[in-house]
Amino acid sequence: MNEHNTINEDFIFSRVGEVMKKLNQNKQLQELAKSNGLEVTNTLQLTEETTNNVAVGVVSLLLAQQSSDPDYSELVRVGMSHRKLKSDLINKYKNQANQLIDKYKIQLRESAAAELT
Repeated sequence: MNEHNTINEDFIFSRVGEVMKKLNQNKQLQELAKSNGLEVTNTLQLTEETTNNVAVGVVSLLLAQQSSDPDYSELVRVGMSHRKLKSDLINKYKNQANQLIDKYKIQLRESAAAELT
C-alpha cells in the first residue's frame, strides 16, 4: 500500500513541478513585458498566491482522478466548464493537495540546499 502511495505522490510531484515551472515562466514573461513598457492585459497576474491556487486546483483534480471519485467522472462527462462541480471537487481535496504541495516545496528546498553543500 505504501508503494502505491509513493507512486501516486511521485506522479503528483512531477505534475506540480511541471505546473510550477510553466507558471513561473509565464510570470517571468509578464514581468519582462511590463519592464519593456508592454501592456499585459487579459491575463491572470501571477503572484505566489495565484500560482499556489492553480497548483492546488491541479493537484486536487489529480487526487480526485486517482481516487476514482464519482464526482470527477461526472466532471469529465459534463466538462471542465461546469464551475460548481469543479469548485466542489477542488474544495473536497484542497487540504490533501496543500499538504502534498507543501511537501513538494520542502523537498525542493532540501534538494537545492544539498546542491549548495
